[in-house]
Amino acid sequence: MKLYNKDYPAHEDLVIVRPVELNDDVGAYCELPEYDNIRALVLSSQLPKRKSVKQIFKIGSLYTCGVSSIHEVNKEGEKKVEINLTYSRVRPEDRKKNDESYPYKNKLYRLFEDVVKYHNKFYNEKPSDEVLKIYNEKLVYNYSPDMDEKNYNNILENITSYINNIKNEVNDDFINYVLNDYNKRIEISKLRVYQDIQFTILETDSLNKLIMCLESIKNTSIECIGSPKYRILFTGYDFDNLKENATQIIDNFKEYISNYKHNLSLIDDLKVLQDKQYKLDVIRI
Repeated sequence: MKLYNKDYPAHEDLVIVRPVELNDDVGAYCELPEYDNIRALVLSSQLPKRKSVKQIFKIGSLYTCGVSSIHEVNKEGEKKVEINLTYSRVRPEDRKKNDESYPYKNKLYRLFEDVVKYHNKFYNEKPSDEVLKIYNEKLVYNYSPDMDEKNYNNILENITSYINNIKNEVNDDFINYVLNDYNKRIEISKLRVYQDIQFTILETDSLNKLIMCLESIKNTSIECIGSPKYRILFTGYDFDNLKENATQIIDNFKEYISNYKHNLSLIDDLKVLQDKQYKLDVIRI
């Protein structure tokens, strides 16, 4: 797997490492999965004080380190790139962010691999090296540096735009073939938001009628949290649209109850109860 349009990381880059050998005197010999598993070394001097390499690392697990040095060396007449890493000099907040983003970079690469599988099936042959290079650039390299959960979900939500990055390189039938299968595999659940209100009404049976009125509105419901506190729930796919609709519905509700003796006030702003959930089913071709 190669996630970036360069063969090696740069000095001070953060990288994901996978230890393959631990040596108490030297440090941790690692692979860099973002760079096609090239080798690097976390020196024992670059570990936290009073911590051994085996206390920090486990073989096969993933960690974030920083590149402390990278240079070309000549070994036995062969030029090689030597990469040294640091663990102790990476700030905890940077480590956390990088650790959290890597799984989504991995998922991004799986999207690219799926397109290659679609290509094999549709054209009944493997893509050429030149086509693979274009797929990599337009579907991986252009996205990977900023990839995180939000940006990955945005790709799934706008899969047509993502796949159209290769539109100039393939025919329309292939694009339609890919999108047709992706749209079957992608499942996005609705966003749920709520507005809490303090609400009392002094006329007999009027409360039930008003609740029924609210619940008759599509994608809207109301529940009692503990009288006189109620929660109005809205569902949809876009927060800004939901906010606009919620404001309009509550304004209409206020107007509707203006003929009744009542007391109504909003509690805080519109809040998210449940974010949209994104699911991509496995490819089945």
